[in-house]
Amino acid sequence: MPKDKIPKQLILPERQALKIISLKSYIHELSEVPHRHDHYQLLWITKGHGSQSIDGISYPMQTNRVFLIRTGQIHKMEDLQRDGWMILFSDVLYNAIIKLFPALEQHGLLDVTAPQPFIDLDEKGILVYKNILPLLIEEQNSITPDIKLLATYLSSMLITANNMYVAENNVNTIQSNEAKSIVKQAKTLLEQNFKTQQQTQFYSDKLNISPRKLNAVLQTFYGITMHDLIQKRLLMESCILLASSSMNIKEICYHLGFADPAYFNRFFKKYMSTTPANYREHHKL
Repeated sequence: MPKDKIPKQLILPERQALKIISLKSYIHELSEVPHRHDHYQLLWITKGHGSQSIDGISYPMQTNRVFLIRTGQIHKMEDLQRDGWMILFSDVLYNAIIKLFPALEQHGLLDVTAPQPFIDLDEKGILVYKNILPLLIEEQNSITPDIKLLATYLSSMLITANNMYVAENNVNTIQSNEAKSIVKQAKTLLEQNFKTQQQTQFYSDKLNISPRKLNAVLQTFYGITMHDLIQKRLLMESCILLASSSMNIKEICYHLGFADPAYFNRFFKKYMSTTPANYREHHKL
């Protein structure tokens, strides 16, 4: 299977849970080209200017806008005249936060299917970030940083941004523990398997429920079925690779598990009203 050939930005040292970098003076050799991250990144813009691209979509870097960029997403800085903070954190720290606050997992801003990767802080949110960041920096710079303390501080910032995101985007809060578990597990399984497993039956079998029940839960809270969710994720990845990857269209087709390029072309045109070739021509980074 061909690789997408997109370089990986390695900033967070191995075995380091967290790293905080000022945006004002920081420029990485890969910043201005499409690259993937080996870490999660909470990006707080304190003085906005220009834009950045996440998974092939350009977003303005407005003042007090907070972005969450997940491991593996494709990132590109389109303007380096900005100020703020990058908080890089590892999978280990992310999992520690989810263990402390399981309601955050696959919800709101942390949902892999979220329609936008940012939220604009209000006055209360700005105050939280201004108060918590110095504590996070102090603990990061200690001789032996406490991962639980780092997780507590960082989770306060994530929860603040996520609560605002949920309220602003009218995200349904799932009250049933069973339904919540099904949705989280289905989305996690999808992210791990969408390139090779594109049938609802696979996901329902993994969850030990019927396809009908899985679809009913997703329909209730998202208005879509598991099939719709799979198609949406495949379309998103198709757009990302067409815009950012050096793979040709045939390679992208097989990389995403499509049987042949003709079927991939029909799939893409059905949802985007254009062909993969035309999309690449107008969106290539």
